[in-house]
Amino acid sequence: MIKKFTNSFFVLAVTSFKAVLAIQTFDHCINPGDIALTFDDGPSIEYTNIILSILDKANVKATFFISGEDSDLINNSEAKEIIQKEYDNGHVIASHTYSHPVGINELSAEQLRDDVNALGNTIYDIIGVKPAFFRPPHGEYNDENLKVLERDCNISANILWNLDSEDWNNESDPLEQYKNVLEGLEPSSNSFIALNHDTEKDTALVNLINIIDYIKSLGYNFVTMGDCIGMNPYQNSIDSDVEIDTLNKRLNENEDDEIDDMDITSTEDEIDETN
Repeated sequence: MIKKFTNSFFVLAVTSFKAVLAIQTFDHCINPGDIALTFDDGPSIEYTNIILSILDKANVKATFFISGEDSDLINNSEAKEIIQKEYDNGHVIASHTYSHPVGINELSAEQLRDDVNALGNTIYDIIGVKPAFFRPPHGEYNDENLKVLERDCNISANILWNLDSEDWNNESDPLEQYKNVLEGLEPSSNSFIALNHDTEKDTALVNLINIIDYIKSLGYNFVTMGDCIGMNPYQNSIDSDVEIDTLNKRLNENEDDEIDDMDITSTEDEIDETN
């Protein structure tokens, strides 16, 4: 009876704890001196592998906010291999919706749920985990969107940015964008989430190497989004009934071990008293 109550209480406590968690929105890292390079809209068959090679040579870990429709991710084995490579190389995989709508605030709750979960399930089929971090296309969202993301998609963090490379804008110079934001600011009191796109040719072939060198010269630390905000970038499997049953079995085994230890201790005490 005590054993059953203990296990039920533990599962109840975990469930209750999850229920009170609220999705959090971030536009910068929590520790001064950190900068998170993030890339949206990929994978790009043409450019993402080039970006991965640059990051690897520079020993920089980044975060990729995946979108599925442009690459036909569900049916594209080459795009899936790129995501697997990103994950295997230590980068974080995050969600940017499957269809990349103009704004998720224009979607119904059901449309948003189905879109985000379609991407999450596809990513799970590739790397075995689902993203817990989400970035809304164009940075547009509302409070109702956040409720759906948390309740129906198990998203724990809504990720914005405070440094936009504007690499999508042909009239803009991404390196100058970085300089305009970072110049004169001390790493000891500032942190950044930088928005880039791994679908952009110039980001891959020209700008990224120079951007990384410039950031390093300022003394910032490159971090993934997980380290940037101090949260697990992937969803916890505690929601699964199977996982809860497994957890209960482990608790039972641990408690049985504790009882055996108590029996041994009691026996030793009795021997000591006899002597």
